[in-house]
Amino acid sequence: MKRRKMKKEIDFIALSANEEYDKVIGGFVWIIFTDLPKDVFIRQYAYELSNMKPYIILSMEHLRIIVESHNNEERHERWMKRNLSNYDVDDPNFYEHHPDQSYEHHLIDEMMFKEQISKLFEYMERLSSKQRSRLTKYFLEEKTLDEIAKGEGISRQAVMLTIDTAVKKLKKMLK
Repeated sequence: MKRRKMKKEIDFIALSANEEYDKVIGGFVWIIFTDLPKDVFIRQYAYELSNMKPYIILSMEHLRIIVESHNNEERHERWMKRNLSNYDVDDPNFYEHHPDQSYEHHLIDEMMFKEQISKLFEYMERLSSKQRSRLTKYFLEEKTLDEIAKGEGISRQAVMLTIDTAVKKLKKMLK
């Protein structure tokens, strides 16, 4: 003889929100999840509701979203434990194990960047005044090739050639 599972419809699920949400909601409350219309639910389950005050009524879809969110948080925590270092930012040994995140490392990067910028401006002084002017307009003032050409009364190609030549010279000097 085969057993048949009886499928029983659940009209609602009631959860105490006291433990997890006490500080958020300011006290004890029941959360009731149901797909029944609110007025029908209240009429049909008046006795049960009298023992669960205060309460809020949400849809079963809300429950599904809450469960899915909770499951995603758990999966994320497991992933973090598997894939990330055991040393947290608050750990005194963090910078020993992550030197690239240290304050000193960022200072060195910033100093190197400033040094490179300073060299770039120094090398720009070695370019012709026309090359400097067009590089400045193109890269710093963010003008288009057409705007520069129109302003100087020359062709777009002439501007492009000047900028291209100047960039190649700078790259060569920076190596």
